[in-house]
Amino acid sequence: MLETIQKLIADNGLVDVLQLIAGVFGAGWAAGWALRWLWNRAAVAKARERAATAKAALAEDREKLHRALTGKVLTREPNDVARRLGGTLQQGPKVVVICNLKGGVGKTTLAANFGAYLADTNGPLKQRVLFIDLDFQGSLSATLANTINERPRNRVVSIYEDHYQPMLALNQAQPVTHERMQGCRFLDADTRLAVDDERLKYRWALGEFEDDMRYRLTRFLQEPQVRSAFDAVVIDCPPRDSLLTYSAYAAATHVFVPTRLDRLSTASNTLFLASLAQEKAPLWPSMRMGGFIASMTKQSTGLTEKESVHISDTERAALDAWGEPVTFVGAHVPTKVAIADSAGLSFAYFDANDGTDTIFSGVGEAMARRIGYVP
Repeated sequence: MLETIQKLIADNGLVDVLQLIAGVFGAGWAAGWALRWLWNRAAVAKARERAATAKAALAEDREKLHRALTGKVLTREPNDVARRLGGTLQQGPKVVVICNLKGGVGKTTLAANFGAYLADTNGPLKQRVLFIDLDFQGSLSATLANTINERPRNRVVSIYEDHYQPMLALNQAQPVTHERMQGCRFLDADTRLAVDDERLKYRWALGEFEDDMRYRLTRFLQEPQVRSAFDAVVIDCPPRDSLLTYSAYAAATHVFVPTRLDRLSTASNTLFLASLAQEKAPLWPSMRMGGFIASMTKQSTGLTEKESVHISDTERAALDAWGEPVTFVGAHVPTKVAIADSAGLSFAYFDANDGTDTIFSGVGEAMARRIGYVP
């Protein structure tokens, strides 16, 4: 019946149809029907308006997503707040980032054992170290979690969550219970971090965070409670550029690049330093290049002639790529079964067997000298 009446309205107009209804059913019924018709008409109009608004919002979200997927998300210009934040880290603890976009070069081994050297209560420095694992493979986390008989968890993501809560993230840091590493803690990672990294990047690109997520780690490390709790921070990075890797670059006071001594590594290191140099001024002005560490060398003492040639080639190419000299620290990590066996389980620095303690003591001292610990 409603469809019939609506057709009559379309053909004859609302007033004529109401007069017809009033003559047949009475004025009260006609008035009630008119009100019902008008309400339905308004409801339809409102529904259409909501649909149009939703369609416009969807189009805007699609445009944002397109920009996020196709634009230079990680290298976009920082705002003034982020720019100021990026220049403050020299005032806090030393933040040592171990990174290389080439995998299999011993980044995690170096991060674990350099941190142990800094922290060693029997050593010269006795630093309170915060270890941060940003590699979703979680190898550094496995070493550190083993000291508390746990499996790694994804606690490091607490720094980057929606509502910035630095004390929550700090409380997530677990103690390192090794007897020679007093006051040290760690924020661990597991395979879930790979998904979290991508999720955070695209959410930030879509404008879902108020702050610049590339500087969230910097912001955390500048918190007074963090600065008072730790003397040094050691960060292990994955072999890829990502939002979390960029946050480590932004937070770094010193960057060390472990590398093999071969032709392919020299080429890879050159490209890596060139990409860092291109973004240094706008994105991470506090970063200083600590230098290269030769890893997986063929001899425990000294280098082969070919390895020495690769050192010269790497340093020459690095000068062109970085714009300043980037040299090897003078100590190296040889290929040793004992070092490989300790990965993910323990600290080779504390192992007196097979001379691994001497190796990492030498490497640690050379690195510490580069960042101003040892005169």
